[in-house]
Amino acid sequence: MQGKVVALLVISVLLHTQAFCADVVGSAADAVMEPPLAVENILQVALSLFAVVVLIGVIAWFFRRFGRMNSAICGELRVVGGISIGQRERVVVIQVGEEQLLVGVTPGRVQTLHVLTKNIAEQSATSTAGHETFAVRLAAAMHKKAPK
Repeated sequence: MQGKVVALLVISVLLHTQAFCADVVGSAADAVMEPPLAVENILQVALSLFAVVVLIGVIAWFFRRFGRMNSAICGELRVVGGISIGQRERVVVIQVGEEQLLVGVTPGRVQTLHVLTKNIAEQSATSTAGHETFAVRLAAAMHKKAPK
């Protein structure tokens, strides 16, 4: 009796498997017959590419917006100005709190050149009082050449 039940179960499983395989092969054959440049396929690819580009944009925005959460000193440390003195060498003024440092930067080394006693921002405000800045000259030149 048990042998007959097991045999019936095996036969029913084989029949269901055969029917399932026939359905899969039939649907695969239908998919192969569909033209590859159908409007639905092109639309699906275009929407998928658009979704990927939007996802990359959202991730970039997220990292730009929330990427600087790790350092509390970021507000106290800033670059005041700098100048290139060679192909890969720079002299930079860095402000740390109330103190300003003149730093030499090369590809292999960063070295403090001088600790400034008077802040550069105070000095530049007094020294540029008699001279026009580049921004002022550029705005004046643009207004002169603007079509009327």
